[in-house]
Amino acid sequence: MKLHDQHIHTSYSRDSKALVDEYYKIASEMGCKYFVTTDHLEFMSVYNNQDWTVDFDSLEKDLTRLSKEYPDVIPLKGVEIGYRKDHLDRIMNIIKNGNFDLINLSIHDNGKIDYYLKEEFIN
Repeated sequence: MKLHDQHIHTSYSRDSKALVDEYYKIASEMGCKYFVTTDHLEFMSVYNNQDWTVDFDSLEKDLTRLSKEYPDVIPLKGVEIGYRKDHLDRIMNIIKNGNFDLINLSIHDNGKIDYYLKEEFIN
């Protein structure tokens, strides 16, 4: 059985400080055949009323550079998009132009309530 990970957040995501380099090292040591970066992309997050964007150009440069250093690990580019109907046009534009191997759609808020907050989640 080959190991893989289809949901990792790197320092390109606002909620992580993990460097892509660290994932390559771990994947290589553990015999992980591939992993998929799925950094958060959110538009006007209720948490802080800001867009959470990803510098995909820099991420791709990191993935290309590191794939030469760790040829046994296949890097795949994904994204975790916080779905909200009021941002559907922006989301579709990212999906059309992103050249992703994997797209996760998540619902983190509804424009008013942040579901990460325990009280709001329970309600």
